[in-house]
Amino acid sequence: MTVNTSSERTNISDREGGSALLADEANLSTGVTAKTSDVESSTLFLSVDGAVTVEVEASPNGGETWFVLPESPVKFSGTDDDAVHLLYNFNRLRLTSDDAAVAVTAALREVV
Repeated sequence: MTVNTSSERTNISDREGGSALLADEANLSTGVTAKTSDVESSTLFLSVDGAVTVEVEASPNGGETWFVLPESPVKFSGTDDDAVHLLYNFNRLRLTSDDAAVAVTAALREVV
């Protein structure tokens, strides 16, 4: 499933950035794919309502080729939040969870 994300651009200390909500308490078992800006640094924020594993994949070429990132999977033993700093240049991000019953909220903050 590809989602259209709503994003907001801000300027902090002369560094421009954008934020996008990728999933809002959603079932990610079939995956969610988001188009991202072509930046070299971003932070993925995850919030889950139960034990779940989230696979994080990135594509540098519009989704033609996918790479599982070294930070993946992000494992949660119960309801929790986590943030993952991604230092890669990609333009698509895909998240997939291993449990359809666990809702996942995901947001991405990109800094230019």
